[in-house]
Amino acid sequence: MNQLEHSGLYKILKEIYNMESLNKKPSIEEIQRVVSVSDRDDFIKALRLLEKMNLIKVNWRGRIHLTNKGREIVLALNESHNSRFFFNFADKNSALIEGVEDIKFNEEQFQRLMDVDPPANVEIIKILPGNPTIERQLLCIGIIPGVKAEVMAKSKFGGTVILKIGGFEVALSRNITHRILVRRL
Repeated sequence: MNQLEHSGLYKILKEIYNMESLNKKPSIEEIQRVVSVSDRDDFIKALRLLEKMNLIKVNWRGRIHLTNKGREIVLALNESHNSRFFFNFADKNSALIEGVEDIKFNEEQFQRLMDVDPPANVEIIKILPGNPTIERQLLCIGIIPGVKAEVMAKSKFGGTVILKIGGFEVALSRNITHRILVRRL
């Protein structure tokens, strides 16, 4: 097996993630400028490799966005503060990422907020990747990992959950609460 370290690929992924967080749809030229790669051919090869690994998608207008898999990898590497990982090319048609499995979050240890029955005190452990806009809104209202909250009420059939954080109550819909991992206190 041929193993190659590509910290430049991680830098590309991270810059795409940062631009998506700001609600920008980055173009190939913008990412190339931010990453400061002078050779266009090498940069296009790197993008094709990331696309082949199903980490990014490039549309017909030249706009780039991360796939869910790409977003998970960026978040996992950011949490571990480790930009050293390996792209393992087992054969020409597949590429695996090594080093990410060790730092991947074990979701089975915790439960989703939508599964917690009130009244309960919980600590928010992780917000699973998905829509960057929703992630930013949760950040703005104080729903971030490490925060302690109280589940006040829950509608029937697992709908809306009312959460008390820092003296105020927030109603969260099911499509948000299924992405929030918590630990009971």
